[in-house]
Amino acid sequence: MKPLNMLVAGVGGQGILFASKIFFDAAMAKGLKVMGAETHGMSQRGGSVVSHFKMGDQTSSMVIPGTADVLLALERTEGLRNLEFLKPGGVYLVNAPDLSHVPAAVRSHFESTGVRAHFFDADRHALAEGKPLTANLYLIGYLSALPEMPFEFAELKEALTRLSAPAVVEANLKALANGFEGARK
Repeated sequence: MKPLNMLVAGVGGQGILFASKIFFDAAMAKGLKVMGAETHGMSQRGGSVVSHFKMGDQTSSMVIPGTADVLLALERTEGLRNLEFLKPGGVYLVNAPDLSHVPAAVRSHFESTGVRAHFFDADRHALAEGKPLTANLYLIGYLSALPEMPFEFAELKEALTRLSAPAVVEANLKALANGFEGARK
């Protein structure tokens, strides 16, 4: 399997670290080599949080600018702030209804570098279900439906089941499945 570099970016309280644990667990269950690191701002107060996830034969736990295959942004501003990490032709998935928040220069950059940008309003879906803390899981479900991802939906579902507290496992799995279905529409 080819190496994968992924960045998960957002603000404190959005479940960035839990999202990363799901990817780590799924990769380890497949017997793959993984490493990563987190950078925390004032995470308890809504500050920047970025998780680096690397899979395969890698030499460093940090994703360096221009090498991320995937940038998963749980918050719009943090997605834009971390675009420098995304490689040409990479996948950009952001928690937003559309690209209206993306400046024209960035849209032009996407076109010239072949970045595949995806927008999914995970917050809206999570709030409609009355489970605002599951927005990260909607995005993971969405991401699992993209052909570039090395994890199948079932693998992420198993990882989420292992990592979720019994009281929330059902709601978490529903959010993951709804995100997966959202990508297929």
